[in-house]
Amino acid sequence: MRAAPLLFLALAAACHPTSSQRADAAPARTVVVHVPGALRIARGLGTLTVEIDPASRADTDVAVDPDMLLGVESSLKVFAPGHEQTAGERHGFASGASFDVGASTWSLAQDGIPRGDERYVAEMTLVLFETDVRPGHDWDPHAGHFKALLTRTIRQAEE
Repeated sequence: MRAAPLLFLALAAACHPTSSQRADAAPARTVVVHVPGALRIARGLGTLTVEIDPASRADTDVAVDPDMLLGVESSLKVFAPGHEQTAGERHGFASGASFDVGASTWSLAQDGIPRGDERYVAEMTLVLFETDVRPGHDWDPHAGHFKALLTRTIRQAEE
């Protein structure tokens, strides 16, 4: 006779949504993103520019909560090989699922790099995420529901 209450509890637990699944949540949708695999580093007269190599992109399917907004967080560091200290760093957010984060340029006059014949390594970390925080001025998508969907770190040495 005790089996019936235990069976009821087991069924109730199975039907109760956990914190990661809401009872009213729509099924996940699939989004195709063009994930980069390499960077381009270009040196000009007193400048160093880093950007994603568009030829290195590969399509990847990502499951997305349809009630959330998509965005890309990028973090770019430039340093001399063998040195742990970062010579330059940039960080930003962009709404949408595009990894087109633009080019970052450092200048000797403003940033102190590139110095002479010193070669640099660029490391970019890209995070495709979903959030419930709407984009705007001083957007902080981490302030609400934030979930990283895909992370890619690309390291490229200057030739």
